[in-house]
Amino acid sequence: MRFVRRLGISVSVSVLAAGGAFAQSAEWKDTAEVYFMGGAISGTTAVGPVEAQVDLSASQLLNNLQFGAMLNYRGETETYAVNADVVFMGLGATRDSANGLLTTKVDADQWIIQAHGSWRVTPVLEVLGGLRFTSIADTVVQTPVRGAVRTAELTKSWFDPIVGVRAKVPVGKGWSVEGYGDIGGFGVGCDLTWMLQGRVNWQISPLVGVGLGYRALYQNYSSGSGSDYFRWKITMQGPLAAVNVSF
Repeated sequence: MRFVRRLGISVSVSVLAAGGAFAQSAEWKDTAEVYFMGGAISGTTAVGPVEAQVDLSASQLLNNLQFGAMLNYRGETETYAVNADVVFMGLGATRDSANGLLTTKVDADQWIIQAHGSWRVTPVLEVLGGLRFTSIADTVVQTPVRGAVRTAELTKSWFDPIVGVRAKVPVGKGWSVEGYGDIGGFGVGCDLTWMLQGRVNWQISPLVGVGLGYRALYQNYSSGSGSDYFRWKITMQGPLAAVNVSF
């Protein structure tokens, strides 16, 4: 956790420092945002020889979410922008097998910290590149009706390079429609990861804005072997709601 905290602080300091540097030569706008994301999680996770299927609907996710925090920072000029996004989710889920002979419990604490820079190629379109850091502490416990309980736990962290696009189109006074997409991994961390997001924004005042949208994040990561084997092939998706302050 110390490493994750230091990484988060480093990302924040780097982004703010970049903002300060740009501000000296161009008009600079800062936006800090708090948001919440609900939705569904589905896929496969494995720790050593113990594998589990994860399939949580929107209502199940809310019931199984132990703690979540989502923060975003964006600094921009008319030409360039920097962005930092921090997500923490503590999730616990229990699932019985179809025949009722096995109960599997998954407990995962996940950090996702993303930083990227972008260049505006048109008034509404940006191209971007950056890094996505993921750290997962994953525990899988399988309890059969008969036989011994199997428990496996690992913590894995990795970086994924990402490239993508972002478009934001004004549609009325204070209103805009925003779309975001990236792809990455390329075998550096994940074999493949991607994120898609669409949202509608309303700038209530020059200071305060709100947004409603939908996000999907896919990660296909595996490493190690034997007792050190880890797999995280998971899709997280669902609606999000955000409140932001510009200064």
